[in-house]
Amino acid sequence: MKKFIGFLLFMSTVFSYAQIGIGTDNPDPSAAIDIVSSNSGMLLPRLKMSERDNIANPAQGLMIYCTDCGSHGQLQLFNGSSWFGLSLTDASSNDMDNDGYTNDVDCDDTNPNINPGATETCNGIDDDCDGGVDNYTTNQTCLAGVGACQTTGHIICENGILVCDAVPNNPTNEICGNGIDDDCDGEFEEGCVEICDNGIDDDGDGNVDENDADCIDNDNDGYAINVDCDDNNHYINPGATETCNGIDDDCDGGIDNYAINQTCTAGVGACQTTGHIICENGVLVCDAMPNNPTNEICGNGIDDDCDGITDYSYTTSVTLDAVDSASVRSDNFDNYPDNTLRVYSNNDLDFKVNGFIKFNLSSLPDHAEVNSISLTLVVGSTYNSPNLDIYYVETDNWTRTDTPANGFLLTSLLSTNNTSFDTTNTYELDLTAWNISSDLTDNTLTIGLTSPKNDYSYVYFEGSDYGTRPVLDVSYTECD
Repeated sequence: MKKFIGFLLFMSTVFSYAQIGIGTDNPDPSAAIDIVSSNSGMLLPRLKMSERDNIANPAQGLMIYCTDCGSHGQLQLFNGSSWFGLSLTDASSNDMDNDGYTNDVDCDDTNPNINPGATETCNGIDDDCDGGVDNYTTNQTCLAGVGACQTTGHIICENGILVCDAVPNNPTNEICGNGIDDDCDGEFEEGCVEICDNGIDDDGDGNVDENDADCIDNDNDGYAINVDCDDNNHYINPGATETCNGIDDDCDGGIDNYAINQTCTAGVGACQTTGHIICENGVLVCDAMPNNPTNEICGNGIDDDCDGITDYSYTTSVTLDAVDSASVRSDNFDNYPDNTLRVYSNNDLDFKVNGFIKFNLSSLPDHAEVNSISLTLVVGSTYNSPNLDIYYVETDNWTRTDTPANGFLLTSLLSTNNTSFDTTNTYELDLTAWNISSDLTDNTLTIGLTSPKNDYSYVYFEGSDYGTRPVLDVSYTECD
């Protein structure tokens, strides 16, 4: 128990002073461990070199005794990056890197490649421990520069790198025909032109005078074969003017590659557009595309249909028969499939018949300007001085036994009054004063006839010949 208490007191003393004294109660203040003995020493860990190298992350200042290092073993210290041997009394036995040279002659005993027996190389290190860094001569010649600038020197070691100590000459202007690269760019006689008949290869191409392309001009146009793209045609050479012919006239590598800058037009009238003259497949053409023509509009001063004539117009007439015999009818007389147009009135019998007639106007041009429209009515027979009212009817869906509900009265346009109809006389219904063309959306003109008279009477109308239909005469002007 006393020993244990004594040990605790010892440890308390150790930790309180942060020092360890072995063999002494008063360790030196500068030492963390002070060992005092008169008959024994301190024994460090003894490791082989392979065991030393297996120590993981050795601390700086770590000490061991390497049993197989040097000739007789070696006390070693780790300096933070490598192991160093500590000098012993017999220095010749201290060889830390095992290169056969002890540290008294090895200038770097941690690197087996550096020792008095090594060969000096160009690396910035004293490899052979002779006190000089990279102090050796290669005796190897070298060249610097090209052409007239080239000089000869030797390979030397400079800052750990092998370099050539030759300094090239300065370049001069190229001299044609001397066969020397005067400007030191690796090329001979560049920019030089062969001077014919002087016996010198002026341009450095290996050919002299008559054998040089600079002196051959087969077509005698003043341009040698080496620049003339067709040396058999004196019209083709670098000095020629490019034309539109599908040929590279000026030898610039482009065919018909020139700008004309000349404007042109395509089409006439309203179709005309502007473009430029271009060369296409060896032919000069205008690249303008004309507009599409439209119907001619009279009086606007423009050639709308692009035929070269502005507002040209002509007047023509057309005579139209009734659409067919079925369109020349009278109500209550549908059993008469003839061409007679009938109108009856008979108040006593409560009998009234309205007639109508239809004309197809689709044969008129869409843009025609109508000058006159007249309905020719030839009286076939009458009775008891009939009356007559005439209507323009937009459709034929009207009451045949009464005045058309949707009709426009046209009686005032008749060339006579509506109570005077002499047998065999011809009467004209002049529609010119009425803009009938604005209402003809379906290309059909329907004329209805009715009698406002209460007494028994009638009137029959036919065409100009007996048994023919009444006709419609149309005069119109058309722009072309």
